[in-house]
Amino acid sequence: MCFVKPTARHLSAIILCLCWYGQSTATELLRDPEAFYLEDAPGLELPQLKVKQTTPLFASRSLNGHIGNLITGQTVLLLAWNPKAFLVSDATASQQGWVAASDLEEMDAKTLDHFRAVIAEETRFAQAIKKNEVISGMTFDHVLKSLGEPSQRSFREDENGRYDVWSFIIYRTEYEDYTYRDPYSGRLMTSTRRIQVPTGETKVEFKSGRVVAVQQSVTDEKARHKWDGTATR
Repeated sequence: MCFVKPTARHLSAIILCLCWYGQSTATELLRDPEAFYLEDAPGLELPQLKVKQTTPLFASRSLNGHIGNLITGQTVLLLAWNPKAFLVSDATASQQGWVAASDLEEMDAKTLDHFRAVIAEETRFAQAIKKNEVISGMTFDHVLKSLGEPSQRSFREDENGRYDVWSFIIYRTEYEDYTYRDPYSGRLMTSTRRIQVPTGETKVEFKSGRVVAVQQSVTDEKARHKWDGTATR
């Protein structure tokens, strides 16, 4: 066995390769905002697709950073969808990456229709969440993303089964002046504090983990103020 002493040129090439590999690995783990991830759709089974022909596997949706290859006839799981590129994983989940959509066999019509319907529904939910709204069909997780933690959780049961009810108190922030006595000088001082005024309540009702009803009510504007403990002196 013989060894060749690396030259400066060889070392530069090695460093470049290592840097490229590190960037590719990091890019592979990034969540692409332009893709729909199937894990965001509860209960959606990951479609299995076959590779048409041997094709490279990339670290990004833009098909940059070659990280491996898929062979003809190989079965892969679809993890994320974009009209032009798919994020896939092999059957053993040992590697995943992006491939051109044209390099995979198309889904059957029934699966494709269901898949498109799910994407449309999740897109509608995402738009509502951006507006802090709740609409029918949302899951517990959707509501948490939209409104945060509920003020109260309860449930009721009848002949139709169990219904979970989440209540959210809605507050308006106001500022008011108040007088207090300085503990050191004994003099009366004036300061401003922030208060939360309850202005309404939103009740969300779930059946089998999905929103079936949303009820909103307006409370008395003269309701007792809730001081959040923040004061400005």
